[in-house]
Amino acid sequence: MIQKVIEPLQSELEVIQKVREPLQIGWEVIQKVIEPLQSELEVNQKVTEPLQSE
Repeated sequence: MIQKVIEPLQSELEVIQKVREPLQIGWEVIQKVIEPLQSELEVNQKVTEPLQSE
């Protein structure tokens, strides 16, 4: 009985994992792109802050 319940769930889980993997990779790529941009943004803020206070 339990086996009959588990089997369809198992195959559904496999489908979900197949969908998630490319998303995971895509997310890792996005993070690699965002990280240098974030550090650049921080540098820009450090440069513009003193200018704004004058």
